[in-house]
Amino acid sequence: MLIFVVGCLLAGCGNAPVSPTTLPPETPTTALATLTSTPQPTATQKPPASTPTPKPPTPTLTPEPGLQTSGPYLAYFQQDQHGIRRLVLMDADGVGRNVIELPKGINEAFAVVKPPDPDIRWVSPDGKWLSFRTGTAGNSVNVPAEGVSDLTLNLFDLSTGEQQIITPLLSKDYPNNFVEAAKRLNDPNITAESLYEAFMTGITESLDWSPDGRSLAFAGQMDGVSSDLYVYDVETKKIRRFSSGDQELQWIEWSPTGRWVMHSGTFFAGAGMTFDIYAARLNSTSAPYISTNIQYDGIDRWLNSHQYFENDGENGPGEYGLRLVDVETGGMKKIWNGSFYSYAVDKRGLWVAVLASSPDESPVLPDGSFNFDFDFVPQIYLINLATMQKSRVEFADPRSIATFGLDERDFIVSSGGNSAFLSIDGSLTESDLGEASLSVSPNSEYWLAVTGETVKIFSADNTLIAEPAFETFATDILWRPDSSGVFLITGSEIYSMNIPDGDIQLVETDLIADNYHLTYKWINGQ
Repeated sequence: MLIFVVGCLLAGCGNAPVSPTTLPPETPTTALATLTSTPQPTATQKPPASTPTPKPPTPTLTPEPGLQTSGPYLAYFQQDQHGIRRLVLMDADGVGRNVIELPKGINEAFAVVKPPDPDIRWVSPDGKWLSFRTGTAGNSVNVPAEGVSDLTLNLFDLSTGEQQIITPLLSKDYPNNFVEAAKRLNDPNITAESLYEAFMTGITESLDWSPDGRSLAFAGQMDGVSSDLYVYDVETKKIRRFSSGDQELQWIEWSPTGRWVMHSGTFFAGAGMTFDIYAARLNSTSAPYISTNIQYDGIDRWLNSHQYFENDGENGPGEYGLRLVDVETGGMKKIWNGSFYSYAVDKRGLWVAVLASSPDESPVLPDGSFNFDFDFVPQIYLINLATMQKSRVEFADPRSIATFGLDERDFIVSSGGNSAFLSIDGSLTESDLGEASLSVSPNSEYWLAVTGETVKIFSADNTLIAEPAFETFATDILWRPDSSGVFLITGSEIYSMNIPDGDIQLVETDLIADNYHLTYKWINGQ
């Protein structure tokens, strides 16, 4: 699991990313032909002082062979100087890769999503499929005329290049169905226009693959006046409908083991929008209501296979009302009723550290107004998830809190240019790392501190074992599953670093860096 310290990671970073001096010839790509589509059924000790090792030369991008392993792979989207987007599968050590040249139709289909960039969620976890939409449903401003919309969900086989249509996504009377829906709801606050806007907000976001890559959950409006939850089985090529309410779907997310398909619905889109969360199970067509939330991007994080964190949030009080929901039972634990800046969960999932910005009481009064305590000083609270006992941590001017997870160093707390390790017993241990991004290896044998000048590689007992030069901050750190190295992401560049020797190689310069959609992830491979 990746563990980060945000602190001042992005603010004030004056160093520019390392740039290669020369670029090699273009890596050979796999060109996949467009085939005729066929319709388918509907991180507590202070690190010891040490002498930095000599800085190596600036890493340069070097040519690589094709894939050398059977996975796992880093899958990501790249874009060349002509705007053509490709999908890349890269070996975990960064040595080999397969660049998949996507057909023109799929590149054009990316424009269906606003902003027009691909989302790595479209790639199945097993690396076999790329889902994509073609056609249009109109735009978010003007309702289209009847009979001109043709939004369709498709699949692209990444090994053979075969394309297939899964299903059209719109009803036969689109967009007049919104008029009928508004009449049926008979609510002066819900209009055909508001329903259309909610539909357009959610239709291109509501798509997610099951963890095993067999099932694709998506939003469609084929069978009713509103968008509903559907699941497509890539093996049987059958579609099942799991909801039939009047709300428009906004997001879809599978639980970690694939038992539940979480989804949300709303009647409105825009600032202050609220939506309801539902849970569907594959062996049942019911989708029980779970809770009401004001998050825009779905469930915040999962604690385990059946419990997740959620909270409310709106202009004024900000994020508030942190709670833990059990999807199996429908039970809910209130963790922090007041407003907070951030929170972190210890590696064992037993404690939560909350950086609170208001007292432990709701900042929203019964009449809807806000109750601000301007005298409240931000504090960190440790909360036991079994007993819900809370204890305050004495730490001056905390700015951020994040999970660490080695020995007694359960959390890392930052305050400007200073940071300290925090244990669940409330004890603090100073760190001299300053503004750094920290990450612990999956096997807990190593940890990193990326400082914007070097990458410090430590063993679990805090021994500094390597310090290669890396004169930029990494916006993300992706460990290889076997802990033998990491990918350091910095804007549109990807660097591969071996552990423990610290050898760094630039392996990609054209990663699509998108503020709206994630464009890279690990996939299992074959």
